[in-house]
Amino acid sequence: MPSSPLVKSAGETPDDLVKGKLNRGLDVAALLSGPTDLIRWVQQLSECYSSRLIWALFASQFVLKGFVMGYSLGGFDWLLSARNVPGPTMQIYSAVGMLPFAMKPLVGMLSDAFPICGYQKNPYIMITTVVGIAGLAMIACSGIVNMHVRFLVIGLFCIMLMVSSADVLTEAKYAERIRRVPEKGPDFITLVWLMVATGGLLATLTLGTLLEHLKPHWVYAVCLLPAALTFLPSVLNYLDERKLSPEEVIAVRTHYFAQSELVFLVLLVGGASVIMMVTGLSHISVWTNLAVGLGCAFVVSAAFMMLTAPMIGRMVTFGIIQHLCAFSTMGAVFYFFTNGPEQYPEGPHFSPMFLITAVGVVGSLFSLVGFSVFNLCMKHWRYHSVFVTTNVFYALGHALAAIQFARLNVKWGISDEAFAVSYAVVQSITTSMLFLPGIVLLTQLCPKNVEATMYALLAGTSNLGTQIGGCVGAAVLTYLGVTPSGEEAESHKFENLWVAALISSLAPLITLALLPWMIPNALQTERLMDENSTPTDGSPWRRLRARAEDRQRISSPTSSGAQYGATEA
Repeated sequence: MPSSPLVKSAGETPDDLVKGKLNRGLDVAALLSGPTDLIRWVQQLSECYSSRLIWALFASQFVLKGFVMGYSLGGFDWLLSARNVPGPTMQIYSAVGMLPFAMKPLVGMLSDAFPICGYQKNPYIMITTVVGIAGLAMIACSGIVNMHVRFLVIGLFCIMLMVSSADVLTEAKYAERIRRVPEKGPDFITLVWLMVATGGLLATLTLGTLLEHLKPHWVYAVCLLPAALTFLPSVLNYLDERKLSPEEVIAVRTHYFAQSELVFLVLLVGGASVIMMVTGLSHISVWTNLAVGLGCAFVVSAAFMMLTAPMIGRMVTFGIIQHLCAFSTMGAVFYFFTNGPEQYPEGPHFSPMFLITAVGVVGSLFSLVGFSVFNLCMKHWRYHSVFVTTNVFYALGHALAAIQFARLNVKWGISDEAFAVSYAVVQSITTSMLFLPGIVLLTQLCPKNVEATMYALLAGTSNLGTQIGGCVGAAVLTYLGVTPSGEEAESHKFENLWVAALISSLAPLITLALLPWMIPNALQTERLMDENSTPTDGSPWRRLRARAEDRQRISSPTSSGAQYGATEA
């Protein structure tokens, strides 16, 4: 899901929306109606799934994915703006920092196939936590030591690697527990989602005040202690991991690598992420980053079309195209809202407190409204109707941003604060609705016995598409001359921002022309794949191999007969 032009959603990824989607019929508001009810509910889940697992999830979901991620992302733009990084470059750096979420399937593969001392999850969580703490410390020291902006981006990458790794590894563990006790599965998934949401909300409520009084590098210093405390559940084995014997390790590895096409796709998506990271850190032009990003998108899409079942390949390609079209313009929008009178006299001049806390809280709350509207009104619709409706709503809702960027709201007597809050409501609802149908499809593309691997792969590919969309947005901003950097007297650099906003809001409508070929017009409640099918059934690669084997079988008896006859002679 792309970032809102106003709000960087704290800790929210497509995975979290899936967790919310699985929670059908559960009244979360009722759970929060009183502390006693909430405590009793958590105690019931502790009895089913163990309190140790819940504490491990509190560390990975509330502390890391909610609070630490919310602080790290929310403070990063302010960190770069203090160094006058241009808006398009800021977008590329942010995309590089978020690439670990596209590498989640690679982390999952390493933990499954290459256990450390017989343990698959805890050692990897501890290693990536050390890396993340090093990233936090590096950025925290930037207020004392003068360092190149490249090191700040590497620091963010390390932090996100910590968050994404803990997320995917603990996610695999609670999915395993839910398979054993499925009756409470929706409740447990809701608990995980609430941890992320409340951790992110805590970050949103406090970050604005922190940035009002302290410099941005202090944001990362504050995160050091919470991140370090997440070591404890892994050191104490709160995931209750059993040590695998050498024979079990070999068996697991053999089973994993038997899925050769999936292993190749995992390595390909991970490799594409590394290539984009290197390109983004090389300070090459935005056009080179765009070319590399689009090249990665094309290769990954082509690989899925070739190696997976036709339905999976088409849906993955459609999702990537949609992410590229719904590109972000956040780099320039940030300067539009935060530049002072010296940089942009006509601008809104929002404070961190208003932009992050006031607008951020409104955006977070109304994203839940978007989910609720979808769940109540659209969950029984056919996919084509859902995609058409949500894309049209997204286009109309996000096009409203052009009004403020063209400063028409001021001419009409509407204050920037009122318009920004109103727009945050609209964009949060429409953005949630736009990507929910694709997420529902994603959950349908995970065949039996490879659910975890396939889900991590599809979610990683979706995240990769989002980050490539950031590069597309950077190129559009550069082409239109929207390159603010916080320098004095740069009003002219915002003249075409409304054009960029209009393009980014209308571009997703292009994907509607692809619906008949890419997405089946089935009900969202229908099963799209046979229960016993595999992700590669009917793939072009499998068909080519089958034809080659058939030709070989046909030719083998003839050649054998001729050879036998020659011997007889």
